[in-house]
Amino acid sequence: MKINIWEVSGIRLTTIKDFAEYVGVTRPTIYAWIKIGLPVILNDGNGAKYLVPIDEAETWINQNKIQ
Repeated sequence: MKINIWEVSGIRLTTIKDFAEYVGVTRPTIYAWIKIGLPVILNDGNGAKYLVPIDEAETWINQNKIQ
């Protein structure tokens, strides 16, 4: 599986779509997780509305025992 990753100031970022594929869930699941605290960055530029900081999001999933 290949996902798009951007690194900004040492933070690896990806889109909701790519993060969903990366962790093996649907996009609606990611949006549900955002509502309960999944860390995201609001992208005020063109393109994706949210960007997911991959390492921080993986930590959140593990700490919250999300499966």
